[in-house]
Amino acid sequence: MIKPGRNVTPAIVLAAGASSRMGHPKANLPLEGGDTFLSRIVKTFRRAGIEDVVVVVGFDADSIVETFGRTGEVARLIENPDPAS
Repeated sequence: MIKPGRNVTPAIVLAAGASSRMGHPKANLPLEGGDTFLSRIVKTFRRAGIEDVVVVVGFDADSIVETFGRTGEVARLIENPDPAS
């Protein structure tokens, strides 16, 4: 929760790409410890004191949102409706 009256420095994670070379969303790449590539990034920002983490999703947005939701990490997820542009 962001406290009123505080300066907030948000982190923006761009996870809207097609991951065409990998063949599946890089954000969902499993890492050791039960993390995904995306959840590890969000966790790192949180540990650094960043309270407002915004993740922009696009291609395979449903898959990324679903997988991220199972990790227990918290971020604002925003969908780019036209990630190819």
